[in-house]
Amino acid sequence: MTISEHFKKDRADRYAFIATTIGVGTVVHSFKQTFAKYGDEPCTIQITSTGVAMIVSPEDKMVTMYVLTVKEAEKYLANCAMSMVLMAIIKKNMKNKLHILQNEIKY
Repeated sequence: MTISEHFKKDRADRYAFIATTIGVGTVVHSFKQTFAKYGDEPCTIQITSTGVAMIVSPEDKMVTMYVLTVKEAEKYLANCAMSMVLMAIIKKNMKNKLHILQNEIKY
C-alpha cells in the first residue's frame, strides 16, 4: 500500500500522534464504502484494535487515519458485531480526548 499526497502533507502530524499515543493497532474489521470523491468505486475502511479508522482509496493508497468516536464506530460498524473490548477502547480514547487532540498537536 502506498500513501496519498493528502496523507503525507495534511495527515502526517495526526499519524505521528496516533502512532506515539495509542498505536495504529491491527485491523479487526474491514469493509467497503463509497465516498463521493471516488465515485462508484468503494474505499476500504479498516478499523483497528486501538480504535483507529484507516481509509484506503480504490487505488490502494492510504488517504487518512483518525481516532474513532463512539458515534463514528456505531455508524461504521452498524452491521457488525462490535466487541465490547473495542467499544471500551474507543470510549477510553474519547475520555482522554484523543479524538480532539489528534487534530491539535503538531509534530
